Amino acid sequence: MFETDNTAVSNHNGQSNNNLNFGIAGAVEYHFAMPSEISPYVGGQISYFNSGQTSNSGGFSTTSTSTIFGVDALAGAEFFVGRNVSFSVEYQYGIRTTSNSGTNQFQLGFQGASLTMGIYF
Repeated sequence: MFETDNTAVSNHNGQSNNNLNFGIAGAVEYHFAMPSEISPYVGGQISYFNSGQTSNSGGFSTTSTSTIFGVDALAGAEFFVGRNVSFSVEYQYGIRTTSNSGTNQFQLGFQGASLTMGIYF
């Protein structure tokens, strides 16, 4: 997964905000061989996200940054509804470290769940 976003907003009062976000993640999955249309799997994922924001208002400028690094364990199942089409459900449990303008946080636990449609060529 790769993600980037750059947003700039200004108004008539001279206030402006500029946001720049960047993220990248990679995962590895092991699918268990099953004699049916269901393929359970486990895996791991590493992710990195960085965001920055600059605000200008009344001649003052503030800048904040946030960096997130994560390592997750994955568990899920892929359901094939046809030869080339599937739906997956996935659960992510892991560790996140966040550095936000000088403040550091550590989080261990549930990190997300997803529902995905896959098309195979």
